[in-house]
Amino acid sequence: MAEKLVGPFPVQEVKQKNGSFFSACLPAEVVTDITFSDVRRLANEERDVERYLGVQRPINKDRVKKIRDYILSPDPTFPTAIIVAIDEACVRYDPDKREMTLFEAHVAKDTGDGKEIPFGKIARVLDGQHRLAGFFNEDEKYDIGGAEFDLNVSIFVGADLSVQAQIFATVNLAQTKVSRSLVYELEDLSKARSPFRTAHNIAVGLDGLKSSPFHQRIKRLGYVTPGRTGETITQAAFVEALTNLISRDPFADRNAYIDGRKLEPVRGDEERRTPFRNMFISGEDGDFDIADNVDNYFRAVRGKWPDAWADTSRKSGILPKTNAFRAFMRHLKDIYCDLAKMHGKVVPVEAYAKVLEDVHLKDEDLTTRTFKPGSSGESAFYKVLTRQVEAEDLFEQGELPLE
Repeated sequence: MAEKLVGPFPVQEVKQKNGSFFSACLPAEVVTDITFSDVRRLANEERDVERYLGVQRPINKDRVKKIRDYILSPDPTFPTAIIVAIDEACVRYDPDKREMTLFEAHVAKDTGDGKEIPFGKIARVLDGQHRLAGFFNEDEKYDIGGAEFDLNVSIFVGADLSVQAQIFATVNLAQTKVSRSLVYELEDLSKARSPFRTAHNIAVGLDGLKSSPFHQRIKRLGYVTPGRTGETITQAAFVEALTNLISRDPFADRNAYIDGRKLEPVRGDEERRTPFRNMFISGEDGDFDIADNVDNYFRAVRGKWPDAWADTSRKSGILPKTNAFRAFMRHLKDIYCDLAKMHGKVVPVEAYAKVLEDVHLKDEDLTTRTFKPGSSGESAFYKVLTRQVEAEDLFEQGELPLE
């Protein structure tokens, strides 16, 4: 089956302090096509960004009807932008031609990310859901009487939920028809404590720390920052992986903080499932301890495989791309509790390095030839890290290609 594409179409990169987004002009039929599942879902339930904020603003059917009547009138116009967030796995961007292409995601080959995103779910709507819903008739079909209609679209690539929430709150602040009380509440909620926000802040902090292995390695909004090289992992991928070590239900934790409820410490098996949870519960000082552990672990990784970590120019390298990063984070989850019992809550680099000594892989083994992009390569790498199997055994079993 041929790949379903949108584009290539021209875009203008808009550079701001928090990163970049893209401005584009797209036919309304195309925009509704790639946001169909998101807009339809909003008729009955909340978006991830609303779950994050602890609010629910579903589509108002009366408002949609008025907008649809306006669209079907002789002279409708929507000068303000529809704002969407798109996973980096669904985007190709050519900075020389200033062109973007959108497509269904199966395996993002450059990052080894095995995401499945169908065409109708490519874009998440951060603002403009009522306008987009107005283009559908009662049978949920795009129908505006045959006329052409283009839309101004702002595209945020690779924005994690914390960034999406901030955009959502900021957009509502700019809309005077929205209750000002709700606006200020959203602004506070977008900055309130949550596992997502903690992970987001750690990603930003380690990216800016010169001594960290992640210094200038994290793409803030899905694409390479101008003037920087070697950004091999997206902020969203970093945040998702770290959040898994903090919480099994980050949305529930978020709502607990909003309601003023206290989170209870975890013990035993639950602590092993979320080894950084108790540090998170202890407050902002605990966030620094989480950051130190992530930093120390990856300093040990960098020390174990210095050449592979330093060489970000190789497309075939897996360090520190998404599939290897996720495997490392799963390994960190497995080993942290036992190491913390011996060394305290901030485990030193040397202790992490001692664990990695038993991983029998050389720098030259850490390539996509050895560990394929996607979930299969991540799984194989994780098995080697956790010594469920030795690399030599995987070669013999044919799971990894022989050199």
